[in-house]
Amino acid sequence: MTSQRMKPTAQYLRALAVLSVVLYHFKLLHFYGGFFGVDIFLLLSGYLLAPRLKNIYNKEDKSVWQFYEKRIKRIFPAYLLYLIITIILVKILALTSDLLLLLKEILYSNFYLFNHYLNNSANNYFQLNSNNYLTHLWSLSLEEQFYLLLPLLLLFTSKIKKIKFNHFILIFTLSSLSYQFYLSVIDKNFAYYGTFNRLWELSLGVLTYSYAPSIINQAKKIPHRLAYFLIIFNITILTFLLLTIKSINNFTLILVLLTTSSILILTQEKKITRPQIIYHIANYIAKISYSLYLYHYTILILFTRENYPHFKLLALLSSLALASLSTFIIELPIQKTPSDIRKTLLIYFTSFILLNALIIGIFQNINNANNQPSLNDNYPPFPITSTINLTSLISDSLSNDYTVKNTFPNLNLLSHDRELNTGYGYKGCGPIYIANCNTKKPDHSKKLIIIYGDSHARMLWAPLSKLASNHKTQLLLLGVGGCPATPIDQSLKINQISANPHTLPEDFASKCSNYYLQSLALIKKLHPDLLIYANSFATIDITSELPIALKTLLPYTKKLLYLKEIPQPPKNFDACLQKHLPYTSACSFPLTYYNEPDLKISTRDYESQLTKELDINTLDLTPYLCYNQRCPVVIDGIIPYYDNQHLSNTYGNFIYPLLVNLIVNI
Repeated sequence: MTSQRMKPTAQYLRALAVLSVVLYHFKLLHFYGGFFGVDIFLLLSGYLLAPRLKNIYNKEDKSVWQFYEKRIKRIFPAYLLYLIITIILVKILALTSDLLLLLKEILYSNFYLFNHYLNNSANNYFQLNSNNYLTHLWSLSLEEQFYLLLPLLLLFTSKIKKIKFNHFILIFTLSSLSYQFYLSVIDKNFAYYGTFNRLWELSLGVLTYSYAPSIINQAKKIPHRLAYFLIIFNITILTFLLLTIKSINNFTLILVLLTTSSILILTQEKKITRPQIIYHIANYIAKISYSLYLYHYTILILFTRENYPHFKLLALLSSLALASLSTFIIELPIQKTPSDIRKTLLIYFTSFILLNALIIGIFQNINNANNQPSLNDNYPPFPITSTINLTSLISDSLSNDYTVKNTFPNLNLLSHDRELNTGYGYKGCGPIYIANCNTKKPDHSKKLIIIYGDSHARMLWAPLSKLASNHKTQLLLLGVGGCPATPIDQSLKINQISANPHTLPEDFASKCSNYYLQSLALIKKLHPDLLIYANSFATIDITSELPIALKTLLPYTKKLLYLKEIPQPPKNFDACLQKHLPYTSACSFPLTYYNEPDLKISTRDYESQLTKELDINTLDLTPYLCYNQRCPVVIDGIIPYYDNQHLSNTYGNFIYPLLVNLIVNI
């Protein structure tokens, strides 16, 4: 045992913060509140930068430029390397649409606006809606906004001699915190991703440093044993919060940060006995914390997108290796270079311009290569993208799908059972024949998932049945094609159903009228761990029926997941494929959704607004079907559509990793 003065308290907390975030994202060691590690990071940033900010306020010569120089050396080189590696990995391991989305998001991140991009995209940090490789960088944008704005604000305020530095930081912190409370009531998503309302976390770190001396003078009067007890008590509280809190709110966030501030203050004047090995491990993790934070989330998504659980260990080891290389080869050596403000700024702005020009160039090049003509336009076959072998397209990807069978009727395909594939027929477990469903008492040692809705619910059966078998999960399908999962206007709906072009049983209309009540009774009885609600807008009124359906289901399930409406291809898309093969990229259609004339906003925006108000998880497949407002009919050799309203089973299996990640996170 050796005594280590808690001058490195910030290092211990930095190590704890990054480990908490990493373990939270990797879902290891039950760090349910690991997301608070980001907030601890923000406070520590303010705490460690407080002396430099005070120098700026006191108008010390070149203090502002020296501050910016150190921030550039600390952040930009490692960040630039991370972007290069991420682009290469996504290019190799992911879809072209993923790469396009990544390049777009990098531009927002480069201009330190990524938190606002996520807010405008209605992206919930706690809900995985897509393979977004940069979600975690929202906090980096927030930090950069703090580094850019606060020094300038300090320079301006320092001219008012009556305001002391400590008083200004206190006013700034309270103003930001008050705004946070206000936004939490009117817009929870912006309350999470906003700028000014989150800056109080960094300024609280500055406040902790500024008021620490006066607090320490008072703390000296406290007996040593009591002081040690307070330190241990605060560390215990902080650890407890990181392990147990599963959702964020203002009060738990304040408790976490005040506890962290208390630890920083109480340990300044105390010597804590710690094993040498713990100090060295914590110090090493703290050193690589910035690079580890950059790499871990991106590597995790890339390595586990196919849902191989053992890849988590490989992803974790790869993240640690990349973070170590980045820290000791790039980050630390550059930080140790002699100060040269002009040279640093020149290199930074030159690199910044070249980087963004390169990103825009790559984006435009890929986008032009994938620019899809309309199905209704007389475009010639698109000659740039690679051709697709017809035999491989059929045998490997789409042998059982309706579209392919009708497009290529002379091909010798495997047997095709339309009833089992999409559920226009009534085999399997649907409420019309609910008495015959195999609904044994649920095994409480397993999670229960119920898929509920019309044919859009049934099209999720194929990928989710694989989830059930691979993850020891019970799965129950309650879905009937053409039959709305809502109690409203059943007589009207039955009249609509009678015009359904698909073959229906003679007693369909009478049995469909009991669909809702029988389904709801079973859902209420089983009270599933997750209820997935999927209902086409073709059989449900979005403005009157959808809100009631969602509100009715919420009390009967632990978690509710809503499948957002999918894009609708034209009915002639299979003919386009037949005409343009092997240049299948000639077939695409504009991104459109079911039209609701009474809505003043798009149905997609209405879905987002409604689920946001009800705090419901959503599954949005549009980013995996379309990009740049165009939706190709063939994606990586797969036809994603069964017909003009439903996805194919093959594409359902293709998006299986997305469903797994989303459901596991929920």
